[in-house]
Amino acid sequence: MTQLSISKVESFIFKANQIGNGFCDKLGFTAGDDLYYRYYVLTELQRIDT
Repeated sequence: MTQLSISKVESFIFKANQIGNGFCDKLGFTAGDDLYYRYYVLTELQRIDT
């Protein structure tokens, strides 16, 4: 049986998510600057979670 190991873990969290970002900070995650979040709006929606 082949043994595999995990070399990297990534998490995608909104900038405004203070709890999520604080949690990742406590675990030692590093904030990356190599990804861009892109989207194209087909129908404008109203957020109800804020």
